[in-house]
Amino acid sequence: MLGTDQGIWGIGAGSPSKLYKWNSNSFVEFQTFPGAFVWKHFVINNEHYLVGGGYDALKTYKWNGSAFAEIQSILISGWANDCKFFTIGTNYYLAVAIGQHYVYVYKWNSSGFMPFQTLSTNWIDDLEF
Repeated sequence: MLGTDQGIWGIGAGSPSKLYKWNSNSFVEFQTFPGAFVWKHFVINNEHYLVGGGYDALKTYKWNGSAFAEIQSILISGWANDCKFFTIGTNYYLAVAIGQHYVYVYKWNSSGFMPFQTLSTNWIDDLEF
């Protein structure tokens, strides 16, 4: 479960995002990340990843056995309002909604996401696949 200092729901600019872990009785704080507005968990080849996006950056983290370590930072232009991980055939993709103008689509290349396509929009704050 990811949350912020403001609570589980909602993230303010600059607020840290916190990962919580179930300890058989309750959720306890496990790991803290720089603030982000959206977070997604995904699995590729039995390896766990998190991607978080806020203002101007999209960061990818990989589970190293004890914590999530940052493996990639991608500059984006604006707030990431939503992101969706999906597969088509054997390819992995991440779509990121930038609320004011764009959806950026990235393709996984075995070590990180690379730009694949940009879709123009008037306004978007939710993605479904």
